[in-house]
Amino acid sequence: MAPERAVKITALEISIVVILINGENCKHVDDSEKLGHFEDGVGRKALFLDRDGVINEDFGHVHRIQDVKFLQGIFDLCRLAIRRDYSIIVVTNQGGIARNLYSEDAFHKLTSWMRRVFADHGVFILDVYYCPYHPEFGVGSYKRDSADRKPRPGMLLRAKVEHCIDMSRSVLIGDKETDIEAGAAAGLGNTILLSGEAAGVCSKANYVVSSLPDAATILDRLGSKQAFGSLSQADLKMHTS
Repeated sequence: MAPERAVKITALEISIVVILINGENCKHVDDSEKLGHFEDGVGRKALFLDRDGVINEDFGHVHRIQDVKFLQGIFDLCRLAIRRDYSIIVVTNQGGIARNLYSEDAFHKLTSWMRRVFADHGVFILDVYYCPYHPEFGVGSYKRDSADRKPRPGMLLRAKVEHCIDMSRSVLIGDKETDIEAGAAAGLGNTILLSGEAAGVCSKANYVVSSLPDAATILDRLGSKQAFGSLSQADLKMHTS
């Protein structure tokens, strides 16, 4: 019998949990839990998704339901992820709350609606984490530096602890380099940058793609091989297309 693997928790992660318990960090939207399939002794895999620019078009501080336009391929991507045993987790900076452009209640309302839409498309979102703070442009109590604001990895590390995530087998898809930096700092096995023009993009991401269907192709291969780092860029022609 193979020895069990444990998901290690660092001192930094313990401190984040302590902060969370004390109510000094931003709260995630929903505590609901739905267990996915994962091996005994091994944390679950997660697909971490940024929201604006990955799940929906980024028109700038989207907060009204009528302004949401889902990106082509997002539901297919998430259904594929679930088939490959990834749990879906959203991690999003919400600087518009900090700037007093909309309230946390407005964010929660849109998020609840978004989760219902995903459920209607056969996708269960395990959790949604958001950071409502901004160190420069925040108003009142929202003007502060936060361990949750990407490129810092706080939201990802909290998800690891709260949902027993094996970060080495998990993937993040973001549309900004700050997303990629947060994923790397959290120890994710692979990061994918969604960019309008994949060719020639300078990024620390493992893969750069120009569309969600291309990201789905990478995720499918990663999930099927169960061995991150086994794919070369030559294997993935869309990286430079």
